[in-house]
Parts: sequence; C-alpha cells; structure tokens
Amino acid sequence: TILDATDLTSAIILSGPAAGITGTVSNVTIYGSTVGIDASGHTVSINNTVIKSCGNGIVGDSASNVEVINNTIIYNSGSGIYLAGNSIVRNNIIIGNTDGIYWWGDSAGLSRLRISYNNVYNNGNDYVNCTAGTGVSPVGDISADVVFVDESINDFREVADSATIDMGDPADEWNNEPAPNSDHINMGAYGNTVYATTSPAKMTTGSSGPPLPDSPSRSERCFIATATYGSPITPAVVTLRQFRDEYLTTNRPGQ
Repeated sequence: TILDATDLTSAIILSGPAAGITGTVSNVTIYGSTVGIDASGHTVSINNTVIKSCGNGIVGDSASNVEVINNTIIYNSGSGIYLAGNSIVRNNIIIGNTDGIYWWGDSAGLSRLRISYNNVYNNGNDYVNCTAGTGVSPVGDISADVVFVDESINDFREVADSATIDMGDPADEWNNEPAPNSDHINMGAYGNTVYATTSPAKMTTGSSGPPLPDSPSRSERCFIATATYGSPITPAVVTLRQFRDEYLTTNRPGQ
C-alpha cells in the first residue's frame, strides 16, 4: 500500500490504550505528510514500513510505547524517529534525514530507549541525545550507504551485496526471506518478508583471484597429467581430462 499524504498533518494517527502492544502499522509506504506516523500517547508496533519525504517520520511522546522494527525511514526533512517514551528501535534503515534518531525525553528517561542493529547513515545528525546501542548489548548498529532497487517507483529493496543484508538482530525471525538467506534477517522494511534481497552467494576462493572450480573426484582425475602439472585443476589438466572423457573413453580404441 502506498499512501500519498501530501499536505496532511499526519498520514497515520494512532489511538487506543498505551498498555501492551495493542496496535500495528505494517506493509505501507508513506510520503508527503508533516508527520508520517504519530504514535503519541499510544502503544504500537511499526514494522515493514517505508516512510520517506515527510517532516518527521515517526513521532512518540513520553506516554508512548513504541516498537520500531524493520522499517526504511529516509529523506525526511525533520527527524526520522522522534521519541520520548518506552521505545525499541531495531533493524531499521535510517538514511538522509535531518536527524536520524532523536530522543527528546529527559536524560533520566533515556533508560526507556533501546537502539540496536540499525543502519543509521548520512543524516544531518545520526543520533541526537542518544547513541548507537543505547540500552543494549551487543550493539549491532552500522553506518553504511545503501543503494535501493528503484526509488522512482518506490522500490526500496536493497540491491544485492548491500551492507544491510543479513545484518539484523540474529535473534529475530528470518524464515519468510527467500533462499539463500544465511539464516539471518535483513535490516530495513523488507526484512523477514518474501521480498527480501537474498544473501550474497557463498563461493570458495583462494587468498585472491576468482572463485576456484570444484576439485574433481578421485575417479575423474588424470593421475599422470596431475603428477606432471601438480594440481587436478590446472587448466592443462582440465583440458586433458575433457579430451579423455569426450574422445578417448567414448570409443573402443581410446578405452
């Protein structure tokens, strides 16, 4: 769902009691409003959501209980996340905002904030009145550029080999991601969804250079050629083995 909230004060305003996780906002792209999601005074889990080009992305006050998990919050003219109450901020991509994560509660209340496994990068201020890893250990937060698949059509999946792939909290569910997924959740709005970018392919390499081919099995080796050249994967041995298999062993004289 894409919500064009241009000229609205808030794209989504939450209501309900602030005891326990009572509401969820998920699977939506929001842009254009003064505030993307206003959770002030309420309890909510916000996940798998893109918030871009608003004033402030997510706002909560001291009475809020907010979980901000696996979202992509980008290019907002104010703060990406602006919180003062009980808050968990995890597995998010937060890029290009005036302020990334802004804690506006009093310093004594900072113990109510948990920040971990986010990619907070290239904001005017990445953190205001808080730091990476506030309230948690291990931290897991990174700061790296991300290229999205196609911003012009609101496709904010990360391209292959992005730094955010497999970098979410290792304790979080990842099973909905397509294989290969390295059994780890991605950061960002598509983490633990069928649309998640797959993990980089694992390749066997030497200390440098391109991936090495698999070594042939014992029955496939050319023992004399291998002894001469020193390795069963030397190009000359591979060529001789192919000649043997394609020409010598396929006719009686060659056998």
